[in-house]
Amino acid sequence: MVIGTALGWGYYETIALAIVLAFFFGYSLTMVPLLRGGLALATAAPLALASDTLSIAVMEIVRRRRVSGQPLVDRARQGSRSRPRPPLTPRTERVLGPRKAAPSGVFAR
Repeated sequence: MVIGTALGWGYYETIALAIVLAFFFGYSLTMVPLLRGGLALATAAPLALASDTLSIAVMEIVRRRRVSGQPLVDRARQGSRSRPRPPLTPRTERVLGPRKAAPSGVFAR
């Protein structure tokens, strides 16, 4: 995500790059020990593909669904902040002290 943002890419291009890099690094981290163990590349590549494809795909689907839903979560949080807070009871105010207003811009996006 950082690379796509630094390059000025849009949302979908950045997501595509993140998925490609996830598969690349997932397969390479599986193949390095196999190759160091003496397996030929022609044998190690199908093993890595067979063992990691489903795992990486599920991980990326879950991660992307969470990222794509994040703007909705942000909007919901901002909506909850816009509602006035209930007043403190006199006892709570004695214990905690009076409420202070949050500095402007803290929750603004």
